[in-house]
Amino acid sequence: MVSWLADSLGIGIISSSFIAGMILNSMPDKRGLIKDLITPLEKIFAPVFFVFVGMQVNLQLFIKPEILGLTIVFLIAALAGKIAAGFVTRKKINRLAVGLGMIPRGEAVLIFVSIGKILGVIDDAMFSVITVIVLITHFIAPWAINRLCAAKCHDDSFVIHAS
Repeated sequence: MVSWLADSLGIGIISSSFIAGMILNSMPDKRGLIKDLITPLEKIFAPVFFVFVGMQVNLQLFIKPEILGLTIVFLIAALAGKIAAGFVTRKKINRLAVGLGMIPRGEAVLIFVSIGKILGVIDDAMFSVITVIVLITHFIAPWAINRLCAAKCHDDSFVIHAS
């Protein structure tokens, strides 16, 4: 029903899936059943999706200086933007830790760029650049937070130790 309505209204698959989730969430008596039905599918299809995304990355493009340069510029902008955003938080919070925590681009970006590539809005080069940035930021953030918080944070929080 939701798919038909979304198609009739010209709403994309991600938005209609989100709407379906909101509708299903309003049925508290069915949450357990729905979760039991979805969990096995998630275990199958989530890894398949990420394998599919990884197979579409064209690593040969990174031999080109302009693609490598674009990746570096986008990565620096992504890192700097998230770190800077962390400095807008409360004063007794480790602002750098908050910014570092916002760095990972995550699965949602991969979903959007995959759909963009399928629709022809994003070309092979841009898809590869964005996907590599997602991968790099996925590894950078936990490492950086662990290094920062090993000395300055306590109890797995972002609260700064009183020195």
